Amino acid sequence: MHRYRDCVDSFSPREWSELSKGINLSGLATFAIKGFLYQFNKTLLEVLKAKDSVRIVVEGVVEDIHVESITASGETSEITAIQCKYHESADKFTVSAIYKPLLQMMAHYEQASSSKYKYILFAHFGGQNGTPPVLTEDDLRCALSSRNQSLAKTIHEAQLLTDLAGFLNVFRLEVGPSFDDLLKQVHDSLKQSGIASADIETIAYPNALDMIASLSCQQNDVDRTVNRAELIDRIKNAKTIVVSAWTLAVYSKKKLLDGRRSQLKTKLSQNSRNRVFVLDRQTIVDFDTRAASCICEYVRKYHFKPAHIHPPTFCLAVSESQLRVIQNRLYEFNLVANDGYIGADFHETHFLRPPMRSRSGGVTRTEFALRLLRWDGQASALRKLHADDIYVVGNGVALAGLENIPAPQFIAVQSLTDLEYILGVNDVID
Repeated sequence: MHRYRDCVDSFSPREWSELSKGINLSGLATFAIKGFLYQFNKTLLEVLKAKDSVRIVVEGVVEDIHVESITASGETSEITAIQCKYHESADKFTVSAIYKPLLQMMAHYEQASSSKYKYILFAHFGGQNGTPPVLTEDDLRCALSSRNQSLAKTIHEAQLLTDLAGFLNVFRLEVGPSFDDLLKQVHDSLKQSGIASADIETIAYPNALDMIASLSCQQNDVDRTVNRAELIDRIKNAKTIVVSAWTLAVYSKKKLLDGRRSQLKTKLSQNSRNRVFVLDRQTIVDFDTRAASCICEYVRKYHFKPAHIHPPTFCLAVSESQLRVIQNRLYEFNLVANDGYIGADFHETHFLRPPMRSRSGGVTRTEFALRLLRWDGQASALRKLHADDIYVVGNGVALAGLENIPAPQFIAVQSLTDLEYILGVNDVID
């Protein structure tokens, strides 16, 4: 049903822009985001608690979470369809509040060719605690006779169901905990899965949440499928802090950026590191206004001592004319950039050469302060640069095809102001 993608498409650019900045939206967007976060956390918890042999599809045909148990011979032994509903503002449980998912499950039960299905409605109501209510056949008949016009199509599909008792035998209503309690359960499960406690809030959980959200966006069932072993492996291999709309809705922006800043601080303090920054103009909102000043601030903080022997390299996903604008701006900041050009031609050897140094009157002068090149057509030069660290800023550049380079570290920010904060050249958060 892909309710996540449908809702995302309905949000206005303003709502998503404000959400990405960590602004607490009012109205539909806020409730929708909280509901999806609740669903994603429940999905994450199901994956973490499952056996490695269990396949989980994020958003199935009728369910938010499709849990498929597999036998040793590779056959499906049981399928659990879970729907999540989050009604934080509701004082108490009412059957009418769950008519839609209930009817969807009833219709699926009637049409399903397999008898291996079980159904769980996982619902949170702000004022409901303790033992969940037990639904009766009369409750199902009330749902089928509802006059709510928005449910007309679903009611029509479910009306073919005659075996109400049979459906109730494979259906279970579960009262979900509060959002904060569910989040704590996820954190505890990450810890039980071998994730270091110190990494859960800053690295493991944000990455895990983003992985589930990304899976829900995929078009095909196969691409939305994951198991516990695969997810844990991906989480343990994650080395960066994800700053996305979803993580910002759970944690404050400052907390996420502070975590990434602390993570990078040790490497940035090492004078001899040969660093490359890959910046994608399309996914950085203030690129045109801040690119040159951001590069300048970095160079002035991290490449000014004699011990700083490797000029930083900035590889930009921009057009040729845009690169020239940035190069001219840098020159106005008294920074000379080596772009590898002699005349109209790019020469890789000229680009890779170390800067000439001269000393006069006790002052050391360097031929150039940084290297500057375009991603399109020139990125292959990075293979011969022998970089110690490659930082990819933004979300639009993939390093596929570049062999013999260190594993890139992704800094998933949407503004250079945030990048400056993470790099420690600015104490202001946008």
